[in-house]
Amino acid sequence: MEESTGSVTIPDQMRAHVEQVRAHRAQMAEAVFAVQDALGHPLHVPRWRERVLAAMAELAHDFRQHRALTEGVNGWYAGILGTAPHLAGSVERLTAEHVEVSACVASMLGVLESDAPIPDPAAVREELTTLMGRLVRHRQQGSDLIYAAYEWDIGGSG
Repeated sequence: MEESTGSVTIPDQMRAHVEQVRAHRAQMAEAVFAVQDALGHPLHVPRWRERVLAAMAELAHDFRQHRALTEGVNGWYAGILGTAPHLAGSVERLTAEHVEVSACVASMLGVLESDAPIPDPAAVREELTTLMGRLVRHRQQGSDLIYAAYEWDIGGSG
């Protein structure tokens, strides 16, 4: 049985992969929300740092999983390039952004995991807020890429 998304039908052999992508998108959205929620607490409440660290650790895990699903020989991007090679520029931009985001996440985890006091908690919060916005845009661009390649709407909420 084939599934229809909008005007396009998803072949049976691709349905499981599409569902995996949808589930992962929902997981990433939840991780971003958890970081934003932790950042929303006042800086000087007890355990602010621990809350943000826990949310960022989960986001880091989910982003590593995102890279594994999208990059590489068997990743989603390889399938897109096989179907729609004209989208190579978009794939390259998103892949480059993976490297940049991963570095930023690692840097922020280093600050949060340190035993030293955070020198400027407001600056850390601002940098993390900016990163969350970047991840939201990255997610949107990934959705646009999949639609451009396959005309599949993988959904905004997962």
